[in-house]
Amino acid sequence: MLQISDLRHRVRETAIARTGQARKSAILPLARFLLYRQESQRGYTVIRSIPLVFIGLTLAGCIEVTVVDAKTSREPRLLPPFEKVEASRGVAVTLRCGASASATLRGDLDDIANTELSVDKGVLTVRRASIFGDYHRTLHVEVTAPGPIVGIATHNGASLDAPACVLSGDRLTLDASSGSTIHLAADVRHLVADTDSGAAIRPLEGARIDAAEAEITAASGSTMRLCKVDHLTASASSGATLTTESIGSGDSRASSGGSLSMKKCW
Repeated sequence: MLQISDLRHRVRETAIARTGQARKSAILPLARFLLYRQESQRGYTVIRSIPLVFIGLTLAGCIEVTVVDAKTSREPRLLPPFEKVEASRGVAVTLRCGASASATLRGDLDDIANTELSVDKGVLTVRRASIFGDYHRTLHVEVTAPGPIVGIATHNGASLDAPACVLSGDRLTLDASSGSTIHLAADVRHLVADTDSGAAIRPLEGARIDAAEAEITAASGSTMRLCKVDHLTASASSGATLTTESIGSGDSRASSGGSLSMKKCW
């Protein structure tokens, strides 16, 4: 059976032969991290398959990884079209306007290798592939989209920033939970937004979230910050906070320690 030490040696020799000394500093730290051992209860040694594929593609030149400095690398990825974005497991996503869909990952090599980007039924999912790892390090993902984006969801400590140019002006759905955050600028006809478990939805600095009509649910210590809303249907409960510039027509209620308040945006 191929030993871990032999496999490491082969990857090291291949990296040197294929990339030369100029790329050695970028490839070998990645190989050393990814070829770690996980001991199961029966004592077998398991090597993770996804990172091995990443190493193979990197050595073959199929994935371009740029070393920015000693601790930061950058990797571009092309994406198929999408209209919704979901971010989770501590990633930091920034949406940008552009002619075609793409993404650029920025962070440690091991974090880049442990990040999944996939598009299924029009939904772009950005997340760490494994729930294990050094999560105090932030992985930044810049996503370019031609738009319009009609839905955004964040979970498990992820964050997402979105300018108005990439978002739908007709109908927009937002969902933030488990300590995650969404910052955006929007002027939309119909907004549906939910926050839960300490999550927050707020305007980008110096920007506004305006809606002709909004349906809002805030719960469990979460925060929702809107600006102008002509017709508001809202519920704030269990310590959640909902703040708008004014509470116009509609039905807005607070219960179980939730609060509704009015404050000017900018």
